[in-house]
Amino acid sequence: MLEPHAGDGRVTAALDIHPAHTWALADRGEAHHQAGHYDQAVTDFTAVLELDPTLTWALISRGQTHPQAGHYEKAREDLERAVEADPEDLSSTFEKLMLDTVEGQLEACAEQWSRLLASPVSPPNEAATRFLGLLRVLLLEPESGVAEATEEFLSANPDHETITDALAYLAELTAGGDGVADRARQCRRLIVERASEQPGCRRTGRCHACSGAHRAYGGASPVGALAGWAVRCLGLVSVNHQRI
Repeated sequence: MLEPHAGDGRVTAALDIHPAHTWALADRGEAHHQAGHYDQAVTDFTAVLELDPTLTWALISRGQTHPQAGHYEKAREDLERAVEADPEDLSSTFEKLMLDTVEGQLEACAEQWSRLLASPVSPPNEAATRFLGLLRVLLLEPESGVAEATEEFLSANPDHETITDALAYLAELTAGGDGVADRARQCRRLIVERASEQPGCRRTGRCHACSGAHRAYGGASPVGALAGWAVRCLGLVSVNHQRI
């Protein structure tokens, strides 16, 4: 059985005592997702929703996981339900727009992207703000330079988790097969190169930023390279778990 978090038996113990702990099921679902066990992750997020169908974050998490299990229509259903349930929750809107974009509907959702990317990051976060600016260049401003926008993002000195999550979303965009995909590939390459240049990095896994970048950059499938559940690096679209 997959341990939900290495070195931490709290989730397993909680589920042994009380299998209906929504937070424990969600944490185990996250662990399955990060390990590439997408069907098991969907099962855990579904169990959370069966316990409490009003948990929008669980819909978003399952909607993020469905595509990696090959269930694109189910992903759309979950994300549309999440947006309908809470139109002010930018996390569900972000994930739905990502799905629309990967499926070749960027032109139809460009105005929504423009509004979302103009939203302030809360709480303020320089790296997250610059990542939104990078997405704006990739999605809406093809005449702008990808290299310059990437350097602008990296100048905020994002930590390894932010780099990993950024690369994960860029990896998803490369599945589009259009100009956005080409720009996303260029951006990912530049970020990985920069991460590998950090002091002490020899591509051995000792450098957290580099190893995180290579985990997100590597992998046979661009969609399968997604590293995060929800959008941890963007305060703008963070998902708050309701711990019960």
